[in-house]
Amino acid sequence: MKKTFSIILIFTLLLSCSQKDHEDSMHYNSLTMDAKMGSPERMVMSDMSIPLSGNSSELIERKIQKNARTQIEVKDINLAISKVEKIIQKFEGEIINSNRGGADIGNPYANISFRVPVEYLENTLKEILDISTKVIREEIYTNDVTEEFINVEAKLLNMKSTESRFQELLLKTGNVKEILEVEIQLTRIRGEIDGLEGRLKYLNQTTSTSKIDLNIQQEPSISGDKWGFSESLKSALMNLTSFGKFTADFLINFVVFLPIILIILVLPFIIWKFSPKIFKRKK
Repeated sequence: MKKTFSIILIFTLLLSCSQKDHEDSMHYNSLTMDAKMGSPERMVMSDMSIPLSGNSSELIERKIQKNARTQIEVKDINLAISKVEKIIQKFEGEIINSNRGGADIGNPYANISFRVPVEYLENTLKEILDISTKVIREEIYTNDVTEEFINVEAKLLNMKSTESRFQELLLKTGNVKEILEVEIQLTRIRGEIDGLEGRLKYLNQTTSTSKIDLNIQQEPSISGDKWGFSESLKSALMNLTSFGKFTADFLINFVVFLPIILIILVLPFIIWKFSPKIFKRKK
């Protein structure tokens, strides 16, 4: 019994740990099996109920990540942010993160990253661009993750199959040492299954929704509603204070370095004035 258990344990370990051997074996079998059996990818998609086209090429439904980056300019950034939030709610979106700043230097901006269902991407972008006075940048980009999706599903099926064989093995053995070894392997396999399921969840989420990175900038304004006497007076006083500090620093440094400047200027004159007399005495 122990010998049989060891053989089964080694076989299942090799099957679950060597993914490269598994893929090579699948490729080899696909070349030799009957045409009616189909490719490994087709069998995986069939098991997972993912639709296949009925044409001769038997294309699998593609998994595409579709996202966008947009940079716009607006007249009033507070009003624009409020409108963007309403647009996100309208299209069943969700804000991922946001930040804003620049108001203290007269250049307010805001960054908002959010997700909307992929079928609403174009409509969402259109309404966001409608609230802008200038579109600085607009970009839609895609990423095909179909191959990764298929590979992760195949690995997940393989790991679940291995887990089932270990569970059956656990029921058949009564040796404490063998039970512990099997439970260790089951813990490892379950961890890998959780990781693969998490990756599948991420791929499904990022292909069913679109991420939009939005940068909003306020138009620079030097007159009109944005100008105020108090702000202008405050800015002028700050400039005057800065000029006064600069002038004071200059005068203080000039007074401190004046003796050194005088020595540098007078010393060559003294040398020139008295050097002829010194040479005459020597003669």
